[in-house]
Amino acid sequence: HRLYGAVAAAAGVQARFAGKHPWLEAVVLRRPGEELLVVEEKSRQWLAQNMPAVKVTATSIDLMFAHLSNDVVYSMGGGDILSVLLISIVLLIGIRSLKYSLITLIPSAFPAAIVYGLWGLFVGEVNMAVAVTFSMSLGIIVDDTIHMMTKYWHFVRSGMSPEDSVVTTFRAAGPSL
Repeated sequence: HRLYGAVAAAAGVQARFAGKHPWLEAVVLRRPGEELLVVEEKSRQWLAQNMPAVKVTATSIDLMFAHLSNDVVYSMGGGDILSVLLISIVLLIGIRSLKYSLITLIPSAFPAAIVYGLWGLFVGEVNMAVAVTFSMSLGIIVDDTIHMMTKYWHFVRSGMSPEDSVVTTFRAAGPSL
């Protein structure tokens, strides 16, 4: 038990131990996902330095979901960045104006930036739910933005003033959004 106590101390956690032969089982008290991954890594490092012959396999439902959540957050983060870049290119091609394509990105990015900035400020942890919600909201917001911009450009190109085009766009497209 002293060995596992040393591993737990090196990882900076409180743990209780249940002795079972031919192995020992360490039960780490509940931790948030990111902290659990840190505990796992610190334990592996301590054992690799102090007992390289010991084979370690860390398992638990919490650890499995911590790894899953971590993978999803990083994968979706990269996918979301790629999505924003591709959306920018499609807007540039569709609108045929760099200026208005960039203007169109503002209503697409602003709500997500505010919501997730506030989430980061108050909660501080980006988890799987946040990553999935971001992707879904990005799709909805971009769809609404493109819908509004196409209506606006249709009215401007048909000869309406920009001010009248905005009003008519909100009357035509606003209720469906």
